[in-house]
Amino acid sequence: MRSTLCGALVLVVVAACGRTHDTDAAQRYALDVAKRVLEARAALAVPTAIAVERWRPVTERMKANPSDPVPRILGGQFFVVEGDYAEAFDVLASAKGLAPDLADPYYAVGNAYFDLLLFDALLAGRYRVDLAPGSIFVKLVDPAPLLAAETLREYQAARTRRTYLDLNPTSSMGFSFLPLIEHRERQAKEIVDQKVSEITLQESEWPHFLPWMIDVTQNSLTKKQLVTLLQVATQHAIDDPAKFGVPSVPTGISRPSGSAPKRTMATIVAEIEPTLTELIGAVDGSEAMRTKAAELQAVNAPRLAKERRGDLETEVFIGYVYQTSLDYRSSLRQYLTVAKSNPEVADPIVGLARLFWNVSAAYMTVRGMYEPNSSPRIWQPDAKVRSVSLAARELLQNVGGMRHLETERLQRLTSPAAAGELVNGFEELLKSGLTGR
Repeated sequence: MRSTLCGALVLVVVAACGRTHDTDAAQRYALDVAKRVLEARAALAVPTAIAVERWRPVTERMKANPSDPVPRILGGQFFVVEGDYAEAFDVLASAKGLAPDLADPYYAVGNAYFDLLLFDALLAGRYRVDLAPGSIFVKLVDPAPLLAAETLREYQAARTRRTYLDLNPTSSMGFSFLPLIEHRERQAKEIVDQKVSEITLQESEWPHFLPWMIDVTQNSLTKKQLVTLLQVATQHAIDDPAKFGVPSVPTGISRPSGSAPKRTMATIVAEIEPTLTELIGAVDGSEAMRTKAAELQAVNAPRLAKERRGDLETEVFIGYVYQTSLDYRSSLRQYLTVAKSNPEVADPIVGLARLFWNVSAAYMTVRGMYEPNSSPRIWQPDAKVRSVSLAARELLQNVGGMRHLETERLQRLTSPAAAGELVNGFEELLKSGLTGR
């Protein structure tokens, strides 16, 4: 998808592809940082499990409406979340070409530049944490003014245009979170004009950057501090999503008032277990899957032997290790045992929902339920997968108000934010199946 027009990145509006020396230097610097971000993403402990499903409806809309800039703006934002900034720049450049008078692609490119300015420092550990006021101070590197200047250039171009919400005031879809943009614009001006060497992360930026920082941080005390701040930000985003630029509760697990009484976990699992067992059997029947499972189980066996059994957090995590070993039956037994012994804790139930997701994905893979020429794959779930997805969604809806363990290694697996990611994934999977896509 990389564009070759005017070089690798088409980022600024200049006549006949002309650029200033500073712009060229900034783009080379941006590509260098973007490469390092991708390298850091490759080393993440728990890759994003639902990336393909979140991207699926966007690619479908791009194919159906090649002249529509909206899916390209969404695509740019998707690649930013995934840490692929070079791809984000390319997709957003195409959005600019399709809608030159729309402000949102320019704001998005400016935000991407500023993200990279921050990543360059954060991935190198150039920050300090103050838990008392809840602050993260970023110590900038010397080339930061280059990216700050490009951020301002994009923001200034956006200011002369109108946003999607300006043009569609009744729409519920907005792409530009102006409070964050205004905050970053002030900081970029200080970096360029006053040569400031340290800035503060706004809390709305924490959910994007903290998971990366936690993964690359070696100091255990700092890691605990970062986990604490991520938990704070997650809860604040649930309590007041408008301050984080999200349209609704990010966990997606609140129940409307007056809804039907919740069914118990035991009832839901008992109803879906025959179908789930059938899906697991299909996966186990694949020679390729059996070979891979044997390899993974051999790797994870020493890991399981070292775990301290009896500790609640450990027992939940073991259920996930079984999943990564493709030992889905053991994972199911483990989560059910832990959930029955700890009915007030959400983590084993979220773990069950994650198991349902992984079983469904493995089943669709061995059954070839995707468009073979699509990149990324576009899934085509059958009725069995939809039934398992509905059960998982119901389980996740029922954990609202329950206690989460919120430990470091469960943060991406069973936290409220992780539950919300799973809810969104199942919603999209159900939508694709129900519409026959």
